Amino acid sequence: MSAQYERELIGWLRGEGFYAVRVAGSHQLDILATHPERGTVIVEVKSTKNASRWYVNGTVNRQQYEDAYHLAQKGHRVLYGVRFKSGPREGRWQFYHVSPGHPAPSPMRREEGQSFWDAFDDKGNR
Repeated sequence: MSAQYERELIGWLRGEGFYAVRVAGSHQLDILATHPERGTVIVEVKSTKNASRWYVNGTVNRQQYEDAYHLAQKGHRVLYGVRFKSGPREGRWQFYHVSPGHPAPSPMRREEGQSFWDAFDDKGNR
């Protein structure tokens, strides 16, 4: 199911002028996208049936977050894109920074997420 949402987000990113590629089935970060004028972003895609939050749990999820955090420490723009599949805003995406100032990812609450462009432009500075 996650691959479906990765492809959905890639389609949206391309519509916004990004060149985007999906790293399929890798247990690595999911999407690398670059915009000719606005820069590059790395996105880890998650989905949840929980109406209010998504948790980093399990070995693979924790390793992905550690990889994302390491890249953020090196100055890369890294986001988690969480697609909530239930609740009052079903089907909406929320984006969360992975940044040196925010090492603990869990839980990612719906109300704390941002739209893609707000998260992209913010660069983790809250």
